[in-house]
Amino acid sequence: MIYVLISLRNLKKNLGKNALTLTMISFGMTALYVYTGSNTQMFRQFRESVIHDQYGHFQLYERGYTDADSKDALAHLVKNYSFIEEALLQDSDLDFLAPRLHFSGIASGDEKSIIIKGFGGVPEAEARMEYGRVYRGNFLESDGSAQTVMGEEALRKSGLGIGGYATVLAGMSSGGMTAADFRITGTRKGCGEGDRLNGMFMISDLSSVQELLGVPGSVDTIIVHLAAGITADDKEDDIRIFCERHGLEYRRWDELALFYERSRQVFAMNEHILTAIILVISVFIIINTLYMAYMSRMREIATMRAIGTTKAQIARIILNESLILSVTGCTFGVLVAAVISFIVFVTGGIHHPPSVFNEESYYTFIQPEAPVIAAYFVLFMLVSAAASLVIALRAFKFSIAECLRWI
Repeated sequence: MIYVLISLRNLKKNLGKNALTLTMISFGMTALYVYTGSNTQMFRQFRESVIHDQYGHFQLYERGYTDADSKDALAHLVKNYSFIEEALLQDSDLDFLAPRLHFSGIASGDEKSIIIKGFGGVPEAEARMEYGRVYRGNFLESDGSAQTVMGEEALRKSGLGIGGYATVLAGMSSGGMTAADFRITGTRKGCGEGDRLNGMFMISDLSSVQELLGVPGSVDTIIVHLAAGITADDKEDDIRIFCERHGLEYRRWDELALFYERSRQVFAMNEHILTAIILVISVFIIINTLYMAYMSRMREIATMRAIGTTKAQIARIILNESLILSVTGCTFGVLVAAVISFIVFVTGGIHHPPSVFNEESYYTFIQPEAPVIAAYFVLFMLVSAAASLVIALRAFKFSIAECLRWI
């Protein structure tokens, strides 16, 4: 305790020289808090969008489907979907299922034909996901008729319009070709990332696509959405056991959303670079500040050593001073960042324009994770400890006599 009191007295006596160190540490902690908190909230929203709008928490397939060639996809269908659906929905941790049956073919209008890729889905389930948000017109109705929502690009190139009919030619599971007419109820700008290629798609009601392909009651993908508060980690063991029991395989959302993971890694790398830069600058400022303070106190250090204070005890005093500086600076930085976060929250958040993450503008708040902020605290303390050891080693090079002659 005596070393802490001595350190506090020394800091108070040299408050002006230590102000720069406190300011730098506070600024560094504030910057890391705001940057990390903004990124964390942005990716939290991005993750929820990826899960709830696109991939679900899990996707289930017939065993062998993910390794099958696209030409053999119809040979790996879940043919007893109604039984699988009933078995899955007995679990109260599940919110809803979105079965899909994918296909590719040619869509024709009165004048033009285009190559399209699409899928059939249950309108009620798809309406709760990304494809339920149409750009123009209306989404699919649950009246049993053959309907479709086409991509904006596909609609333009085919020369068709909302309310018209598209004739779709596709390959059947038996190897033959089949065709059906679909009434166009609406259109979307894109699929997922919203590029031009993804505009060449169509989504139709599941029963009509099953009839088109000649596979009644079959699907190739079952998207599983968990109830609020339940994560993929919580249910993965149950899903794996279920799949093994029914001859299925599954993929987690993070195995499918490669774009999300790569984007997160890029932002994490930027965060590490920013952290390293701030810490390196802090090291030099702390060393410089402590060095100036202790060079002006060499006679004091010599007197302490002359009356029997050991080098280890002096080093402990220096270490305590630097740790007190880092803890005080970090605490003040967190308080400043908390005020900034509150102001951002009150004003409605940080505005983000449409980007690769979202097709529409959105707002985020500054909400870092507590373990990350604690890790920054520890890093700053380690940096301060390292800086204090450098100063202590520098001071110990002088003998007691040399220190007493120091002016």
